[in-house]
Formats: sequence, C-alpha cells, structure tokens
Amino acid sequence: ADGLSSDDALESARDIKADGIQIIAVGFDKADGEQLRRIVTDVNQRNLFFAKDANSLAQLEGSLMNALCSIAAQEESSCTIQCPRGEKGQKGETGQNGLPGAQGPPGPRGPPGESGVIPGQKGEQGFPGADGIPGSPGRPGSPGSPGLPGGQGSPGLRGNPGERG
Repeated sequence: ADGLSSDDALESARDIKADGIQIIAVGFDKADGEQLRRIVTDVNQRNLFFAKDANSLAQLEGSLMNALCSIAAQEESSCTIQCPRGEKGQKGETGQNGLPGAQGPPGPRGPPGESGVIPGQKGEQGFPGADGIPGSPGRPGSPGSPGLPGGQGSPGLRGNPGERG
C-alpha cells in the first residue's frame, strides 16, 4: 500500500483470515501504518514491512522471502489435505546465503604424522645477555690444611742491661 485504502480493507482482511489465509502487508510512501497493522495476520513485526518509496521495495526482498518461507513451512506441517502435484516448473534463481549453522561435533582422529622427519639445523649462538643483579654472599668455607713452617725471623731489639750482681 502507498496510502490509506479507499475500500474497506479491514472487512476483506477479516474474511480472508477467517478462511485460514495469512496476510503480509508491505507499505511505502504515505501508507497508513495503523491500517496495515490491523490487516496483517499477526500484529508483531514479522508480517509487516515498510519501504521508503517504491524504488526501495527491492531492499525488502530478502525479508519478504524469509517471512513467506516461514509461513509456508508452518502451513506444510499443519496441512491435512493431500493436493495433487502440478507440473515441475523452471529452475529459479539462486537464493541468498543463509545464516551459518551450529557447530558440529569434532571429527574422527586422523592418522599419525610421518615419522623420520628431519629436524632443522641448529642456529648460530646468540649474543650474551645483560649482567644480572649481584647475588647474596655465600657461606664461609671449611678451614684449610695447616701451612708449612715459616723461615727464621730477623733479630729483635737489644734489651736493657740487667742488674749488677
């Protein structure tokens, strides 16, 4: 819709919904949002679409396809009438990519790798590192063995004369 409906769209919508048909509404330009909300099957936003103008309708294509597919999936699961199949149609255009699926379980463990793999060559020695902080002093060592006797020392000073006798 691009404006307020000139006929009684609400009455027609009620009749259609009573027959079990779901309604999706697309509005643009000066469409009456409140009227469109009353027309759609489900008042939440999944059945109601708006575009800025007629040229912007192509931007709604993906959302509309998702909504239609969702309704079709619901209808398929609740349909009790077996309808005859029609002729197969021509192949359609490739659709948009879907959302990524949930992560699957881990796969089986692979075979072991090749044995006898040649390791790489040892590289050149690197530069010496920076000096570290000096450590704490060590414990005193055990006493050493006795040394050799020393040589004779030099004569001492002459003493005072003794008392006369």
